[in-house]
Amino acid sequence: MTLNKKGAVQIFNSIRREANKSADALKNEGIPRIYIGKATCGIAAGALDTQRSFEEALKELGVNAAIRSVGCFGHCYAEPLVIIDHPASGLPPVFFPNVTPGKARMIIKSFLLEGDPLFEHMLGSVEPNDMVPSVMDYPRFKLEKRLVMERCGLIDPEDIFEYIALGGYSSLLKAVQSSQREIIREILLSGLRGRGGAGFSTGEKWEMARAISGREKVVICNADEGDPGAYMDRTILESNPHQIIEGIAICARAIGASKAIVYIRAEYPLAAQRVKIAIKSAEKLGILGKGVLGSDIDF
Repeated sequence: MTLNKKGAVQIFNSIRREANKSADALKNEGIPRIYIGKATCGIAAGALDTQRSFEEALKELGVNAAIRSVGCFGHCYAEPLVIIDHPASGLPPVFFPNVTPGKARMIIKSFLLEGDPLFEHMLGSVEPNDMVPSVMDYPRFKLEKRLVMERCGLIDPEDIFEYIALGGYSSLLKAVQSSQREIIREILLSGLRGRGGAGFSTGEKWEMARAISGREKVVICNADEGDPGAYMDRTILESNPHQIIEGIAICARAIGASKAIVYIRAEYPLAAQRVKIAIKSAEKLGILGKGVLGSDIDF
């Protein structure tokens, strides 16, 4: 490999500056932000109708606010679920559950226009604070430490800059600068194992694939869920597809593959759509494709 490590860092830092600039612009708008969960669970519960009601109420009542789409929050029973971030209220961002079109209009009129936060309709706050109980203190999440799905529901799955601004693709940068053996050594030391039930060592699997020579290698991400009602893969695909793409790209770098296939069953059209959008966004920035981050690695 003839990678200029300094060049890769410069290219990525340029992308990250653009992402941070986009994030800062959103944060400094100074207007209320309405985050609507639009994964399959939210859409099935009526999130699209809820969004239309928000849009109509904002226009009719003359309220200036931004509507943002995010993925699954992990509270599917409470869909359509909405986060209202209203800085002028002095409150932290808060969840409102089961937001029907009628409730959407009520939130705009009472909370954003008249200053009544509607405590009786809240599920809880997004983050710990001294005013509203955090949903992370509820039994649903209290005994859980979110790792894989940490960002699900908090970022727009179709906006690559939101992922990068939160540290996304920095691990791929590190992998591009590392040798295959260094990547695999780190995976082995991490103790990472397969999540399908067998618990096979990921590092050992990658080392076996790396050791094979003279054949084209393809990374396959099996996003099929065979168990009825399973929702793990779909949640990540719909809510944070760049996380999956970054992991695939790191694996490809480690084993010497230049192609990958993501298998998504036909019943998950939203997941397939968001992964396609994510791939195109990454290619546009030079994170995927020919010469990843200015290197001689094609993926």
